[in-house]
Amino acid sequence: MESALKVWETTRKCGFAIETEEFSHVIDLAYDERNTVFIITNKQENQKRLSDTIAISKKITKQVFIVSDYALQQEKTHILPENIDCEFSPIVNVIPFQLLGAIIAKSIGIDTSKYPYDDIDGIAHLQ
Repeated sequence: MESALKVWETTRKCGFAIETEEFSHVIDLAYDERNTVFIITNKQENQKRLSDTIAISKKITKQVFIVSDYALQQEKTHILPENIDCEFSPIVNVIPFQLLGAIIAKSIGIDTSKYPYDDIDGIAHLQ
């Protein structure tokens, strides 16, 4: 969830996290070819459901990226360290997406070092 929030904050494009079972309810109705899908999974994920989700996602958009702690058969997978301690999980589960969001923001002309509104105090930083 934090990963999706970081991409959303930096790109100002809607991003959200959803569990595989819930995702299956919306992928064919709420997505189209303009969407980018990041599937973050691990060895504990239901493999049949995961394979189905990937296949359907790829029918809808070409922009499907799989991030996992193991290589999925017949899929290009961005590998994360296996069995990482939960104390360090943000290093591999959040920071890469924050950097990705910053790169995307820069490529679409958003300067993330500047708050976008002159007359609004950012609610996230209020005391």
